[in-house]
Amino acid sequence: MEDFGKYIRRTKDQFKGELVYPRLNNQFNIYAYYLSNQNKLNEGLSVLLDAVELFPGDANLFDSAGEYYLAEEDSSRAVEIYRKSLDVNPNLRSSIDYLIKHTRVKTRK
Repeated sequence: MEDFGKYIRRTKDQFKGELVYPRLNNQFNIYAYYLSNQNKLNEGLSVLLDAVELFPGDANLFDSAGEYYLAEEDSSRAVEIYRKSLDVNPNLRSSIDYLIKHTRVKTRK
């Protein structure tokens, strides 16, 4: 499955700024979670950051990147990326929930 990472990078380079196959965004997300399960958080996050460049209108990709930042305990970056997710889709429940939970935890300290 590692070869899929090369495929994603080639796809990003080839299609940046163009209309892309509509479900390719899900493949980025799947591969990022695969990397996460392999304890390769930095690589998975890199895949998601590439994906949001290609699909800036996909709130779920931003949401997934937020989960990565939380896993790496980078709460300020997580909040920033969750807000971007909500800019794209203000009704994305998972981003709303994570953001509420994170800000509650932060204000208690």
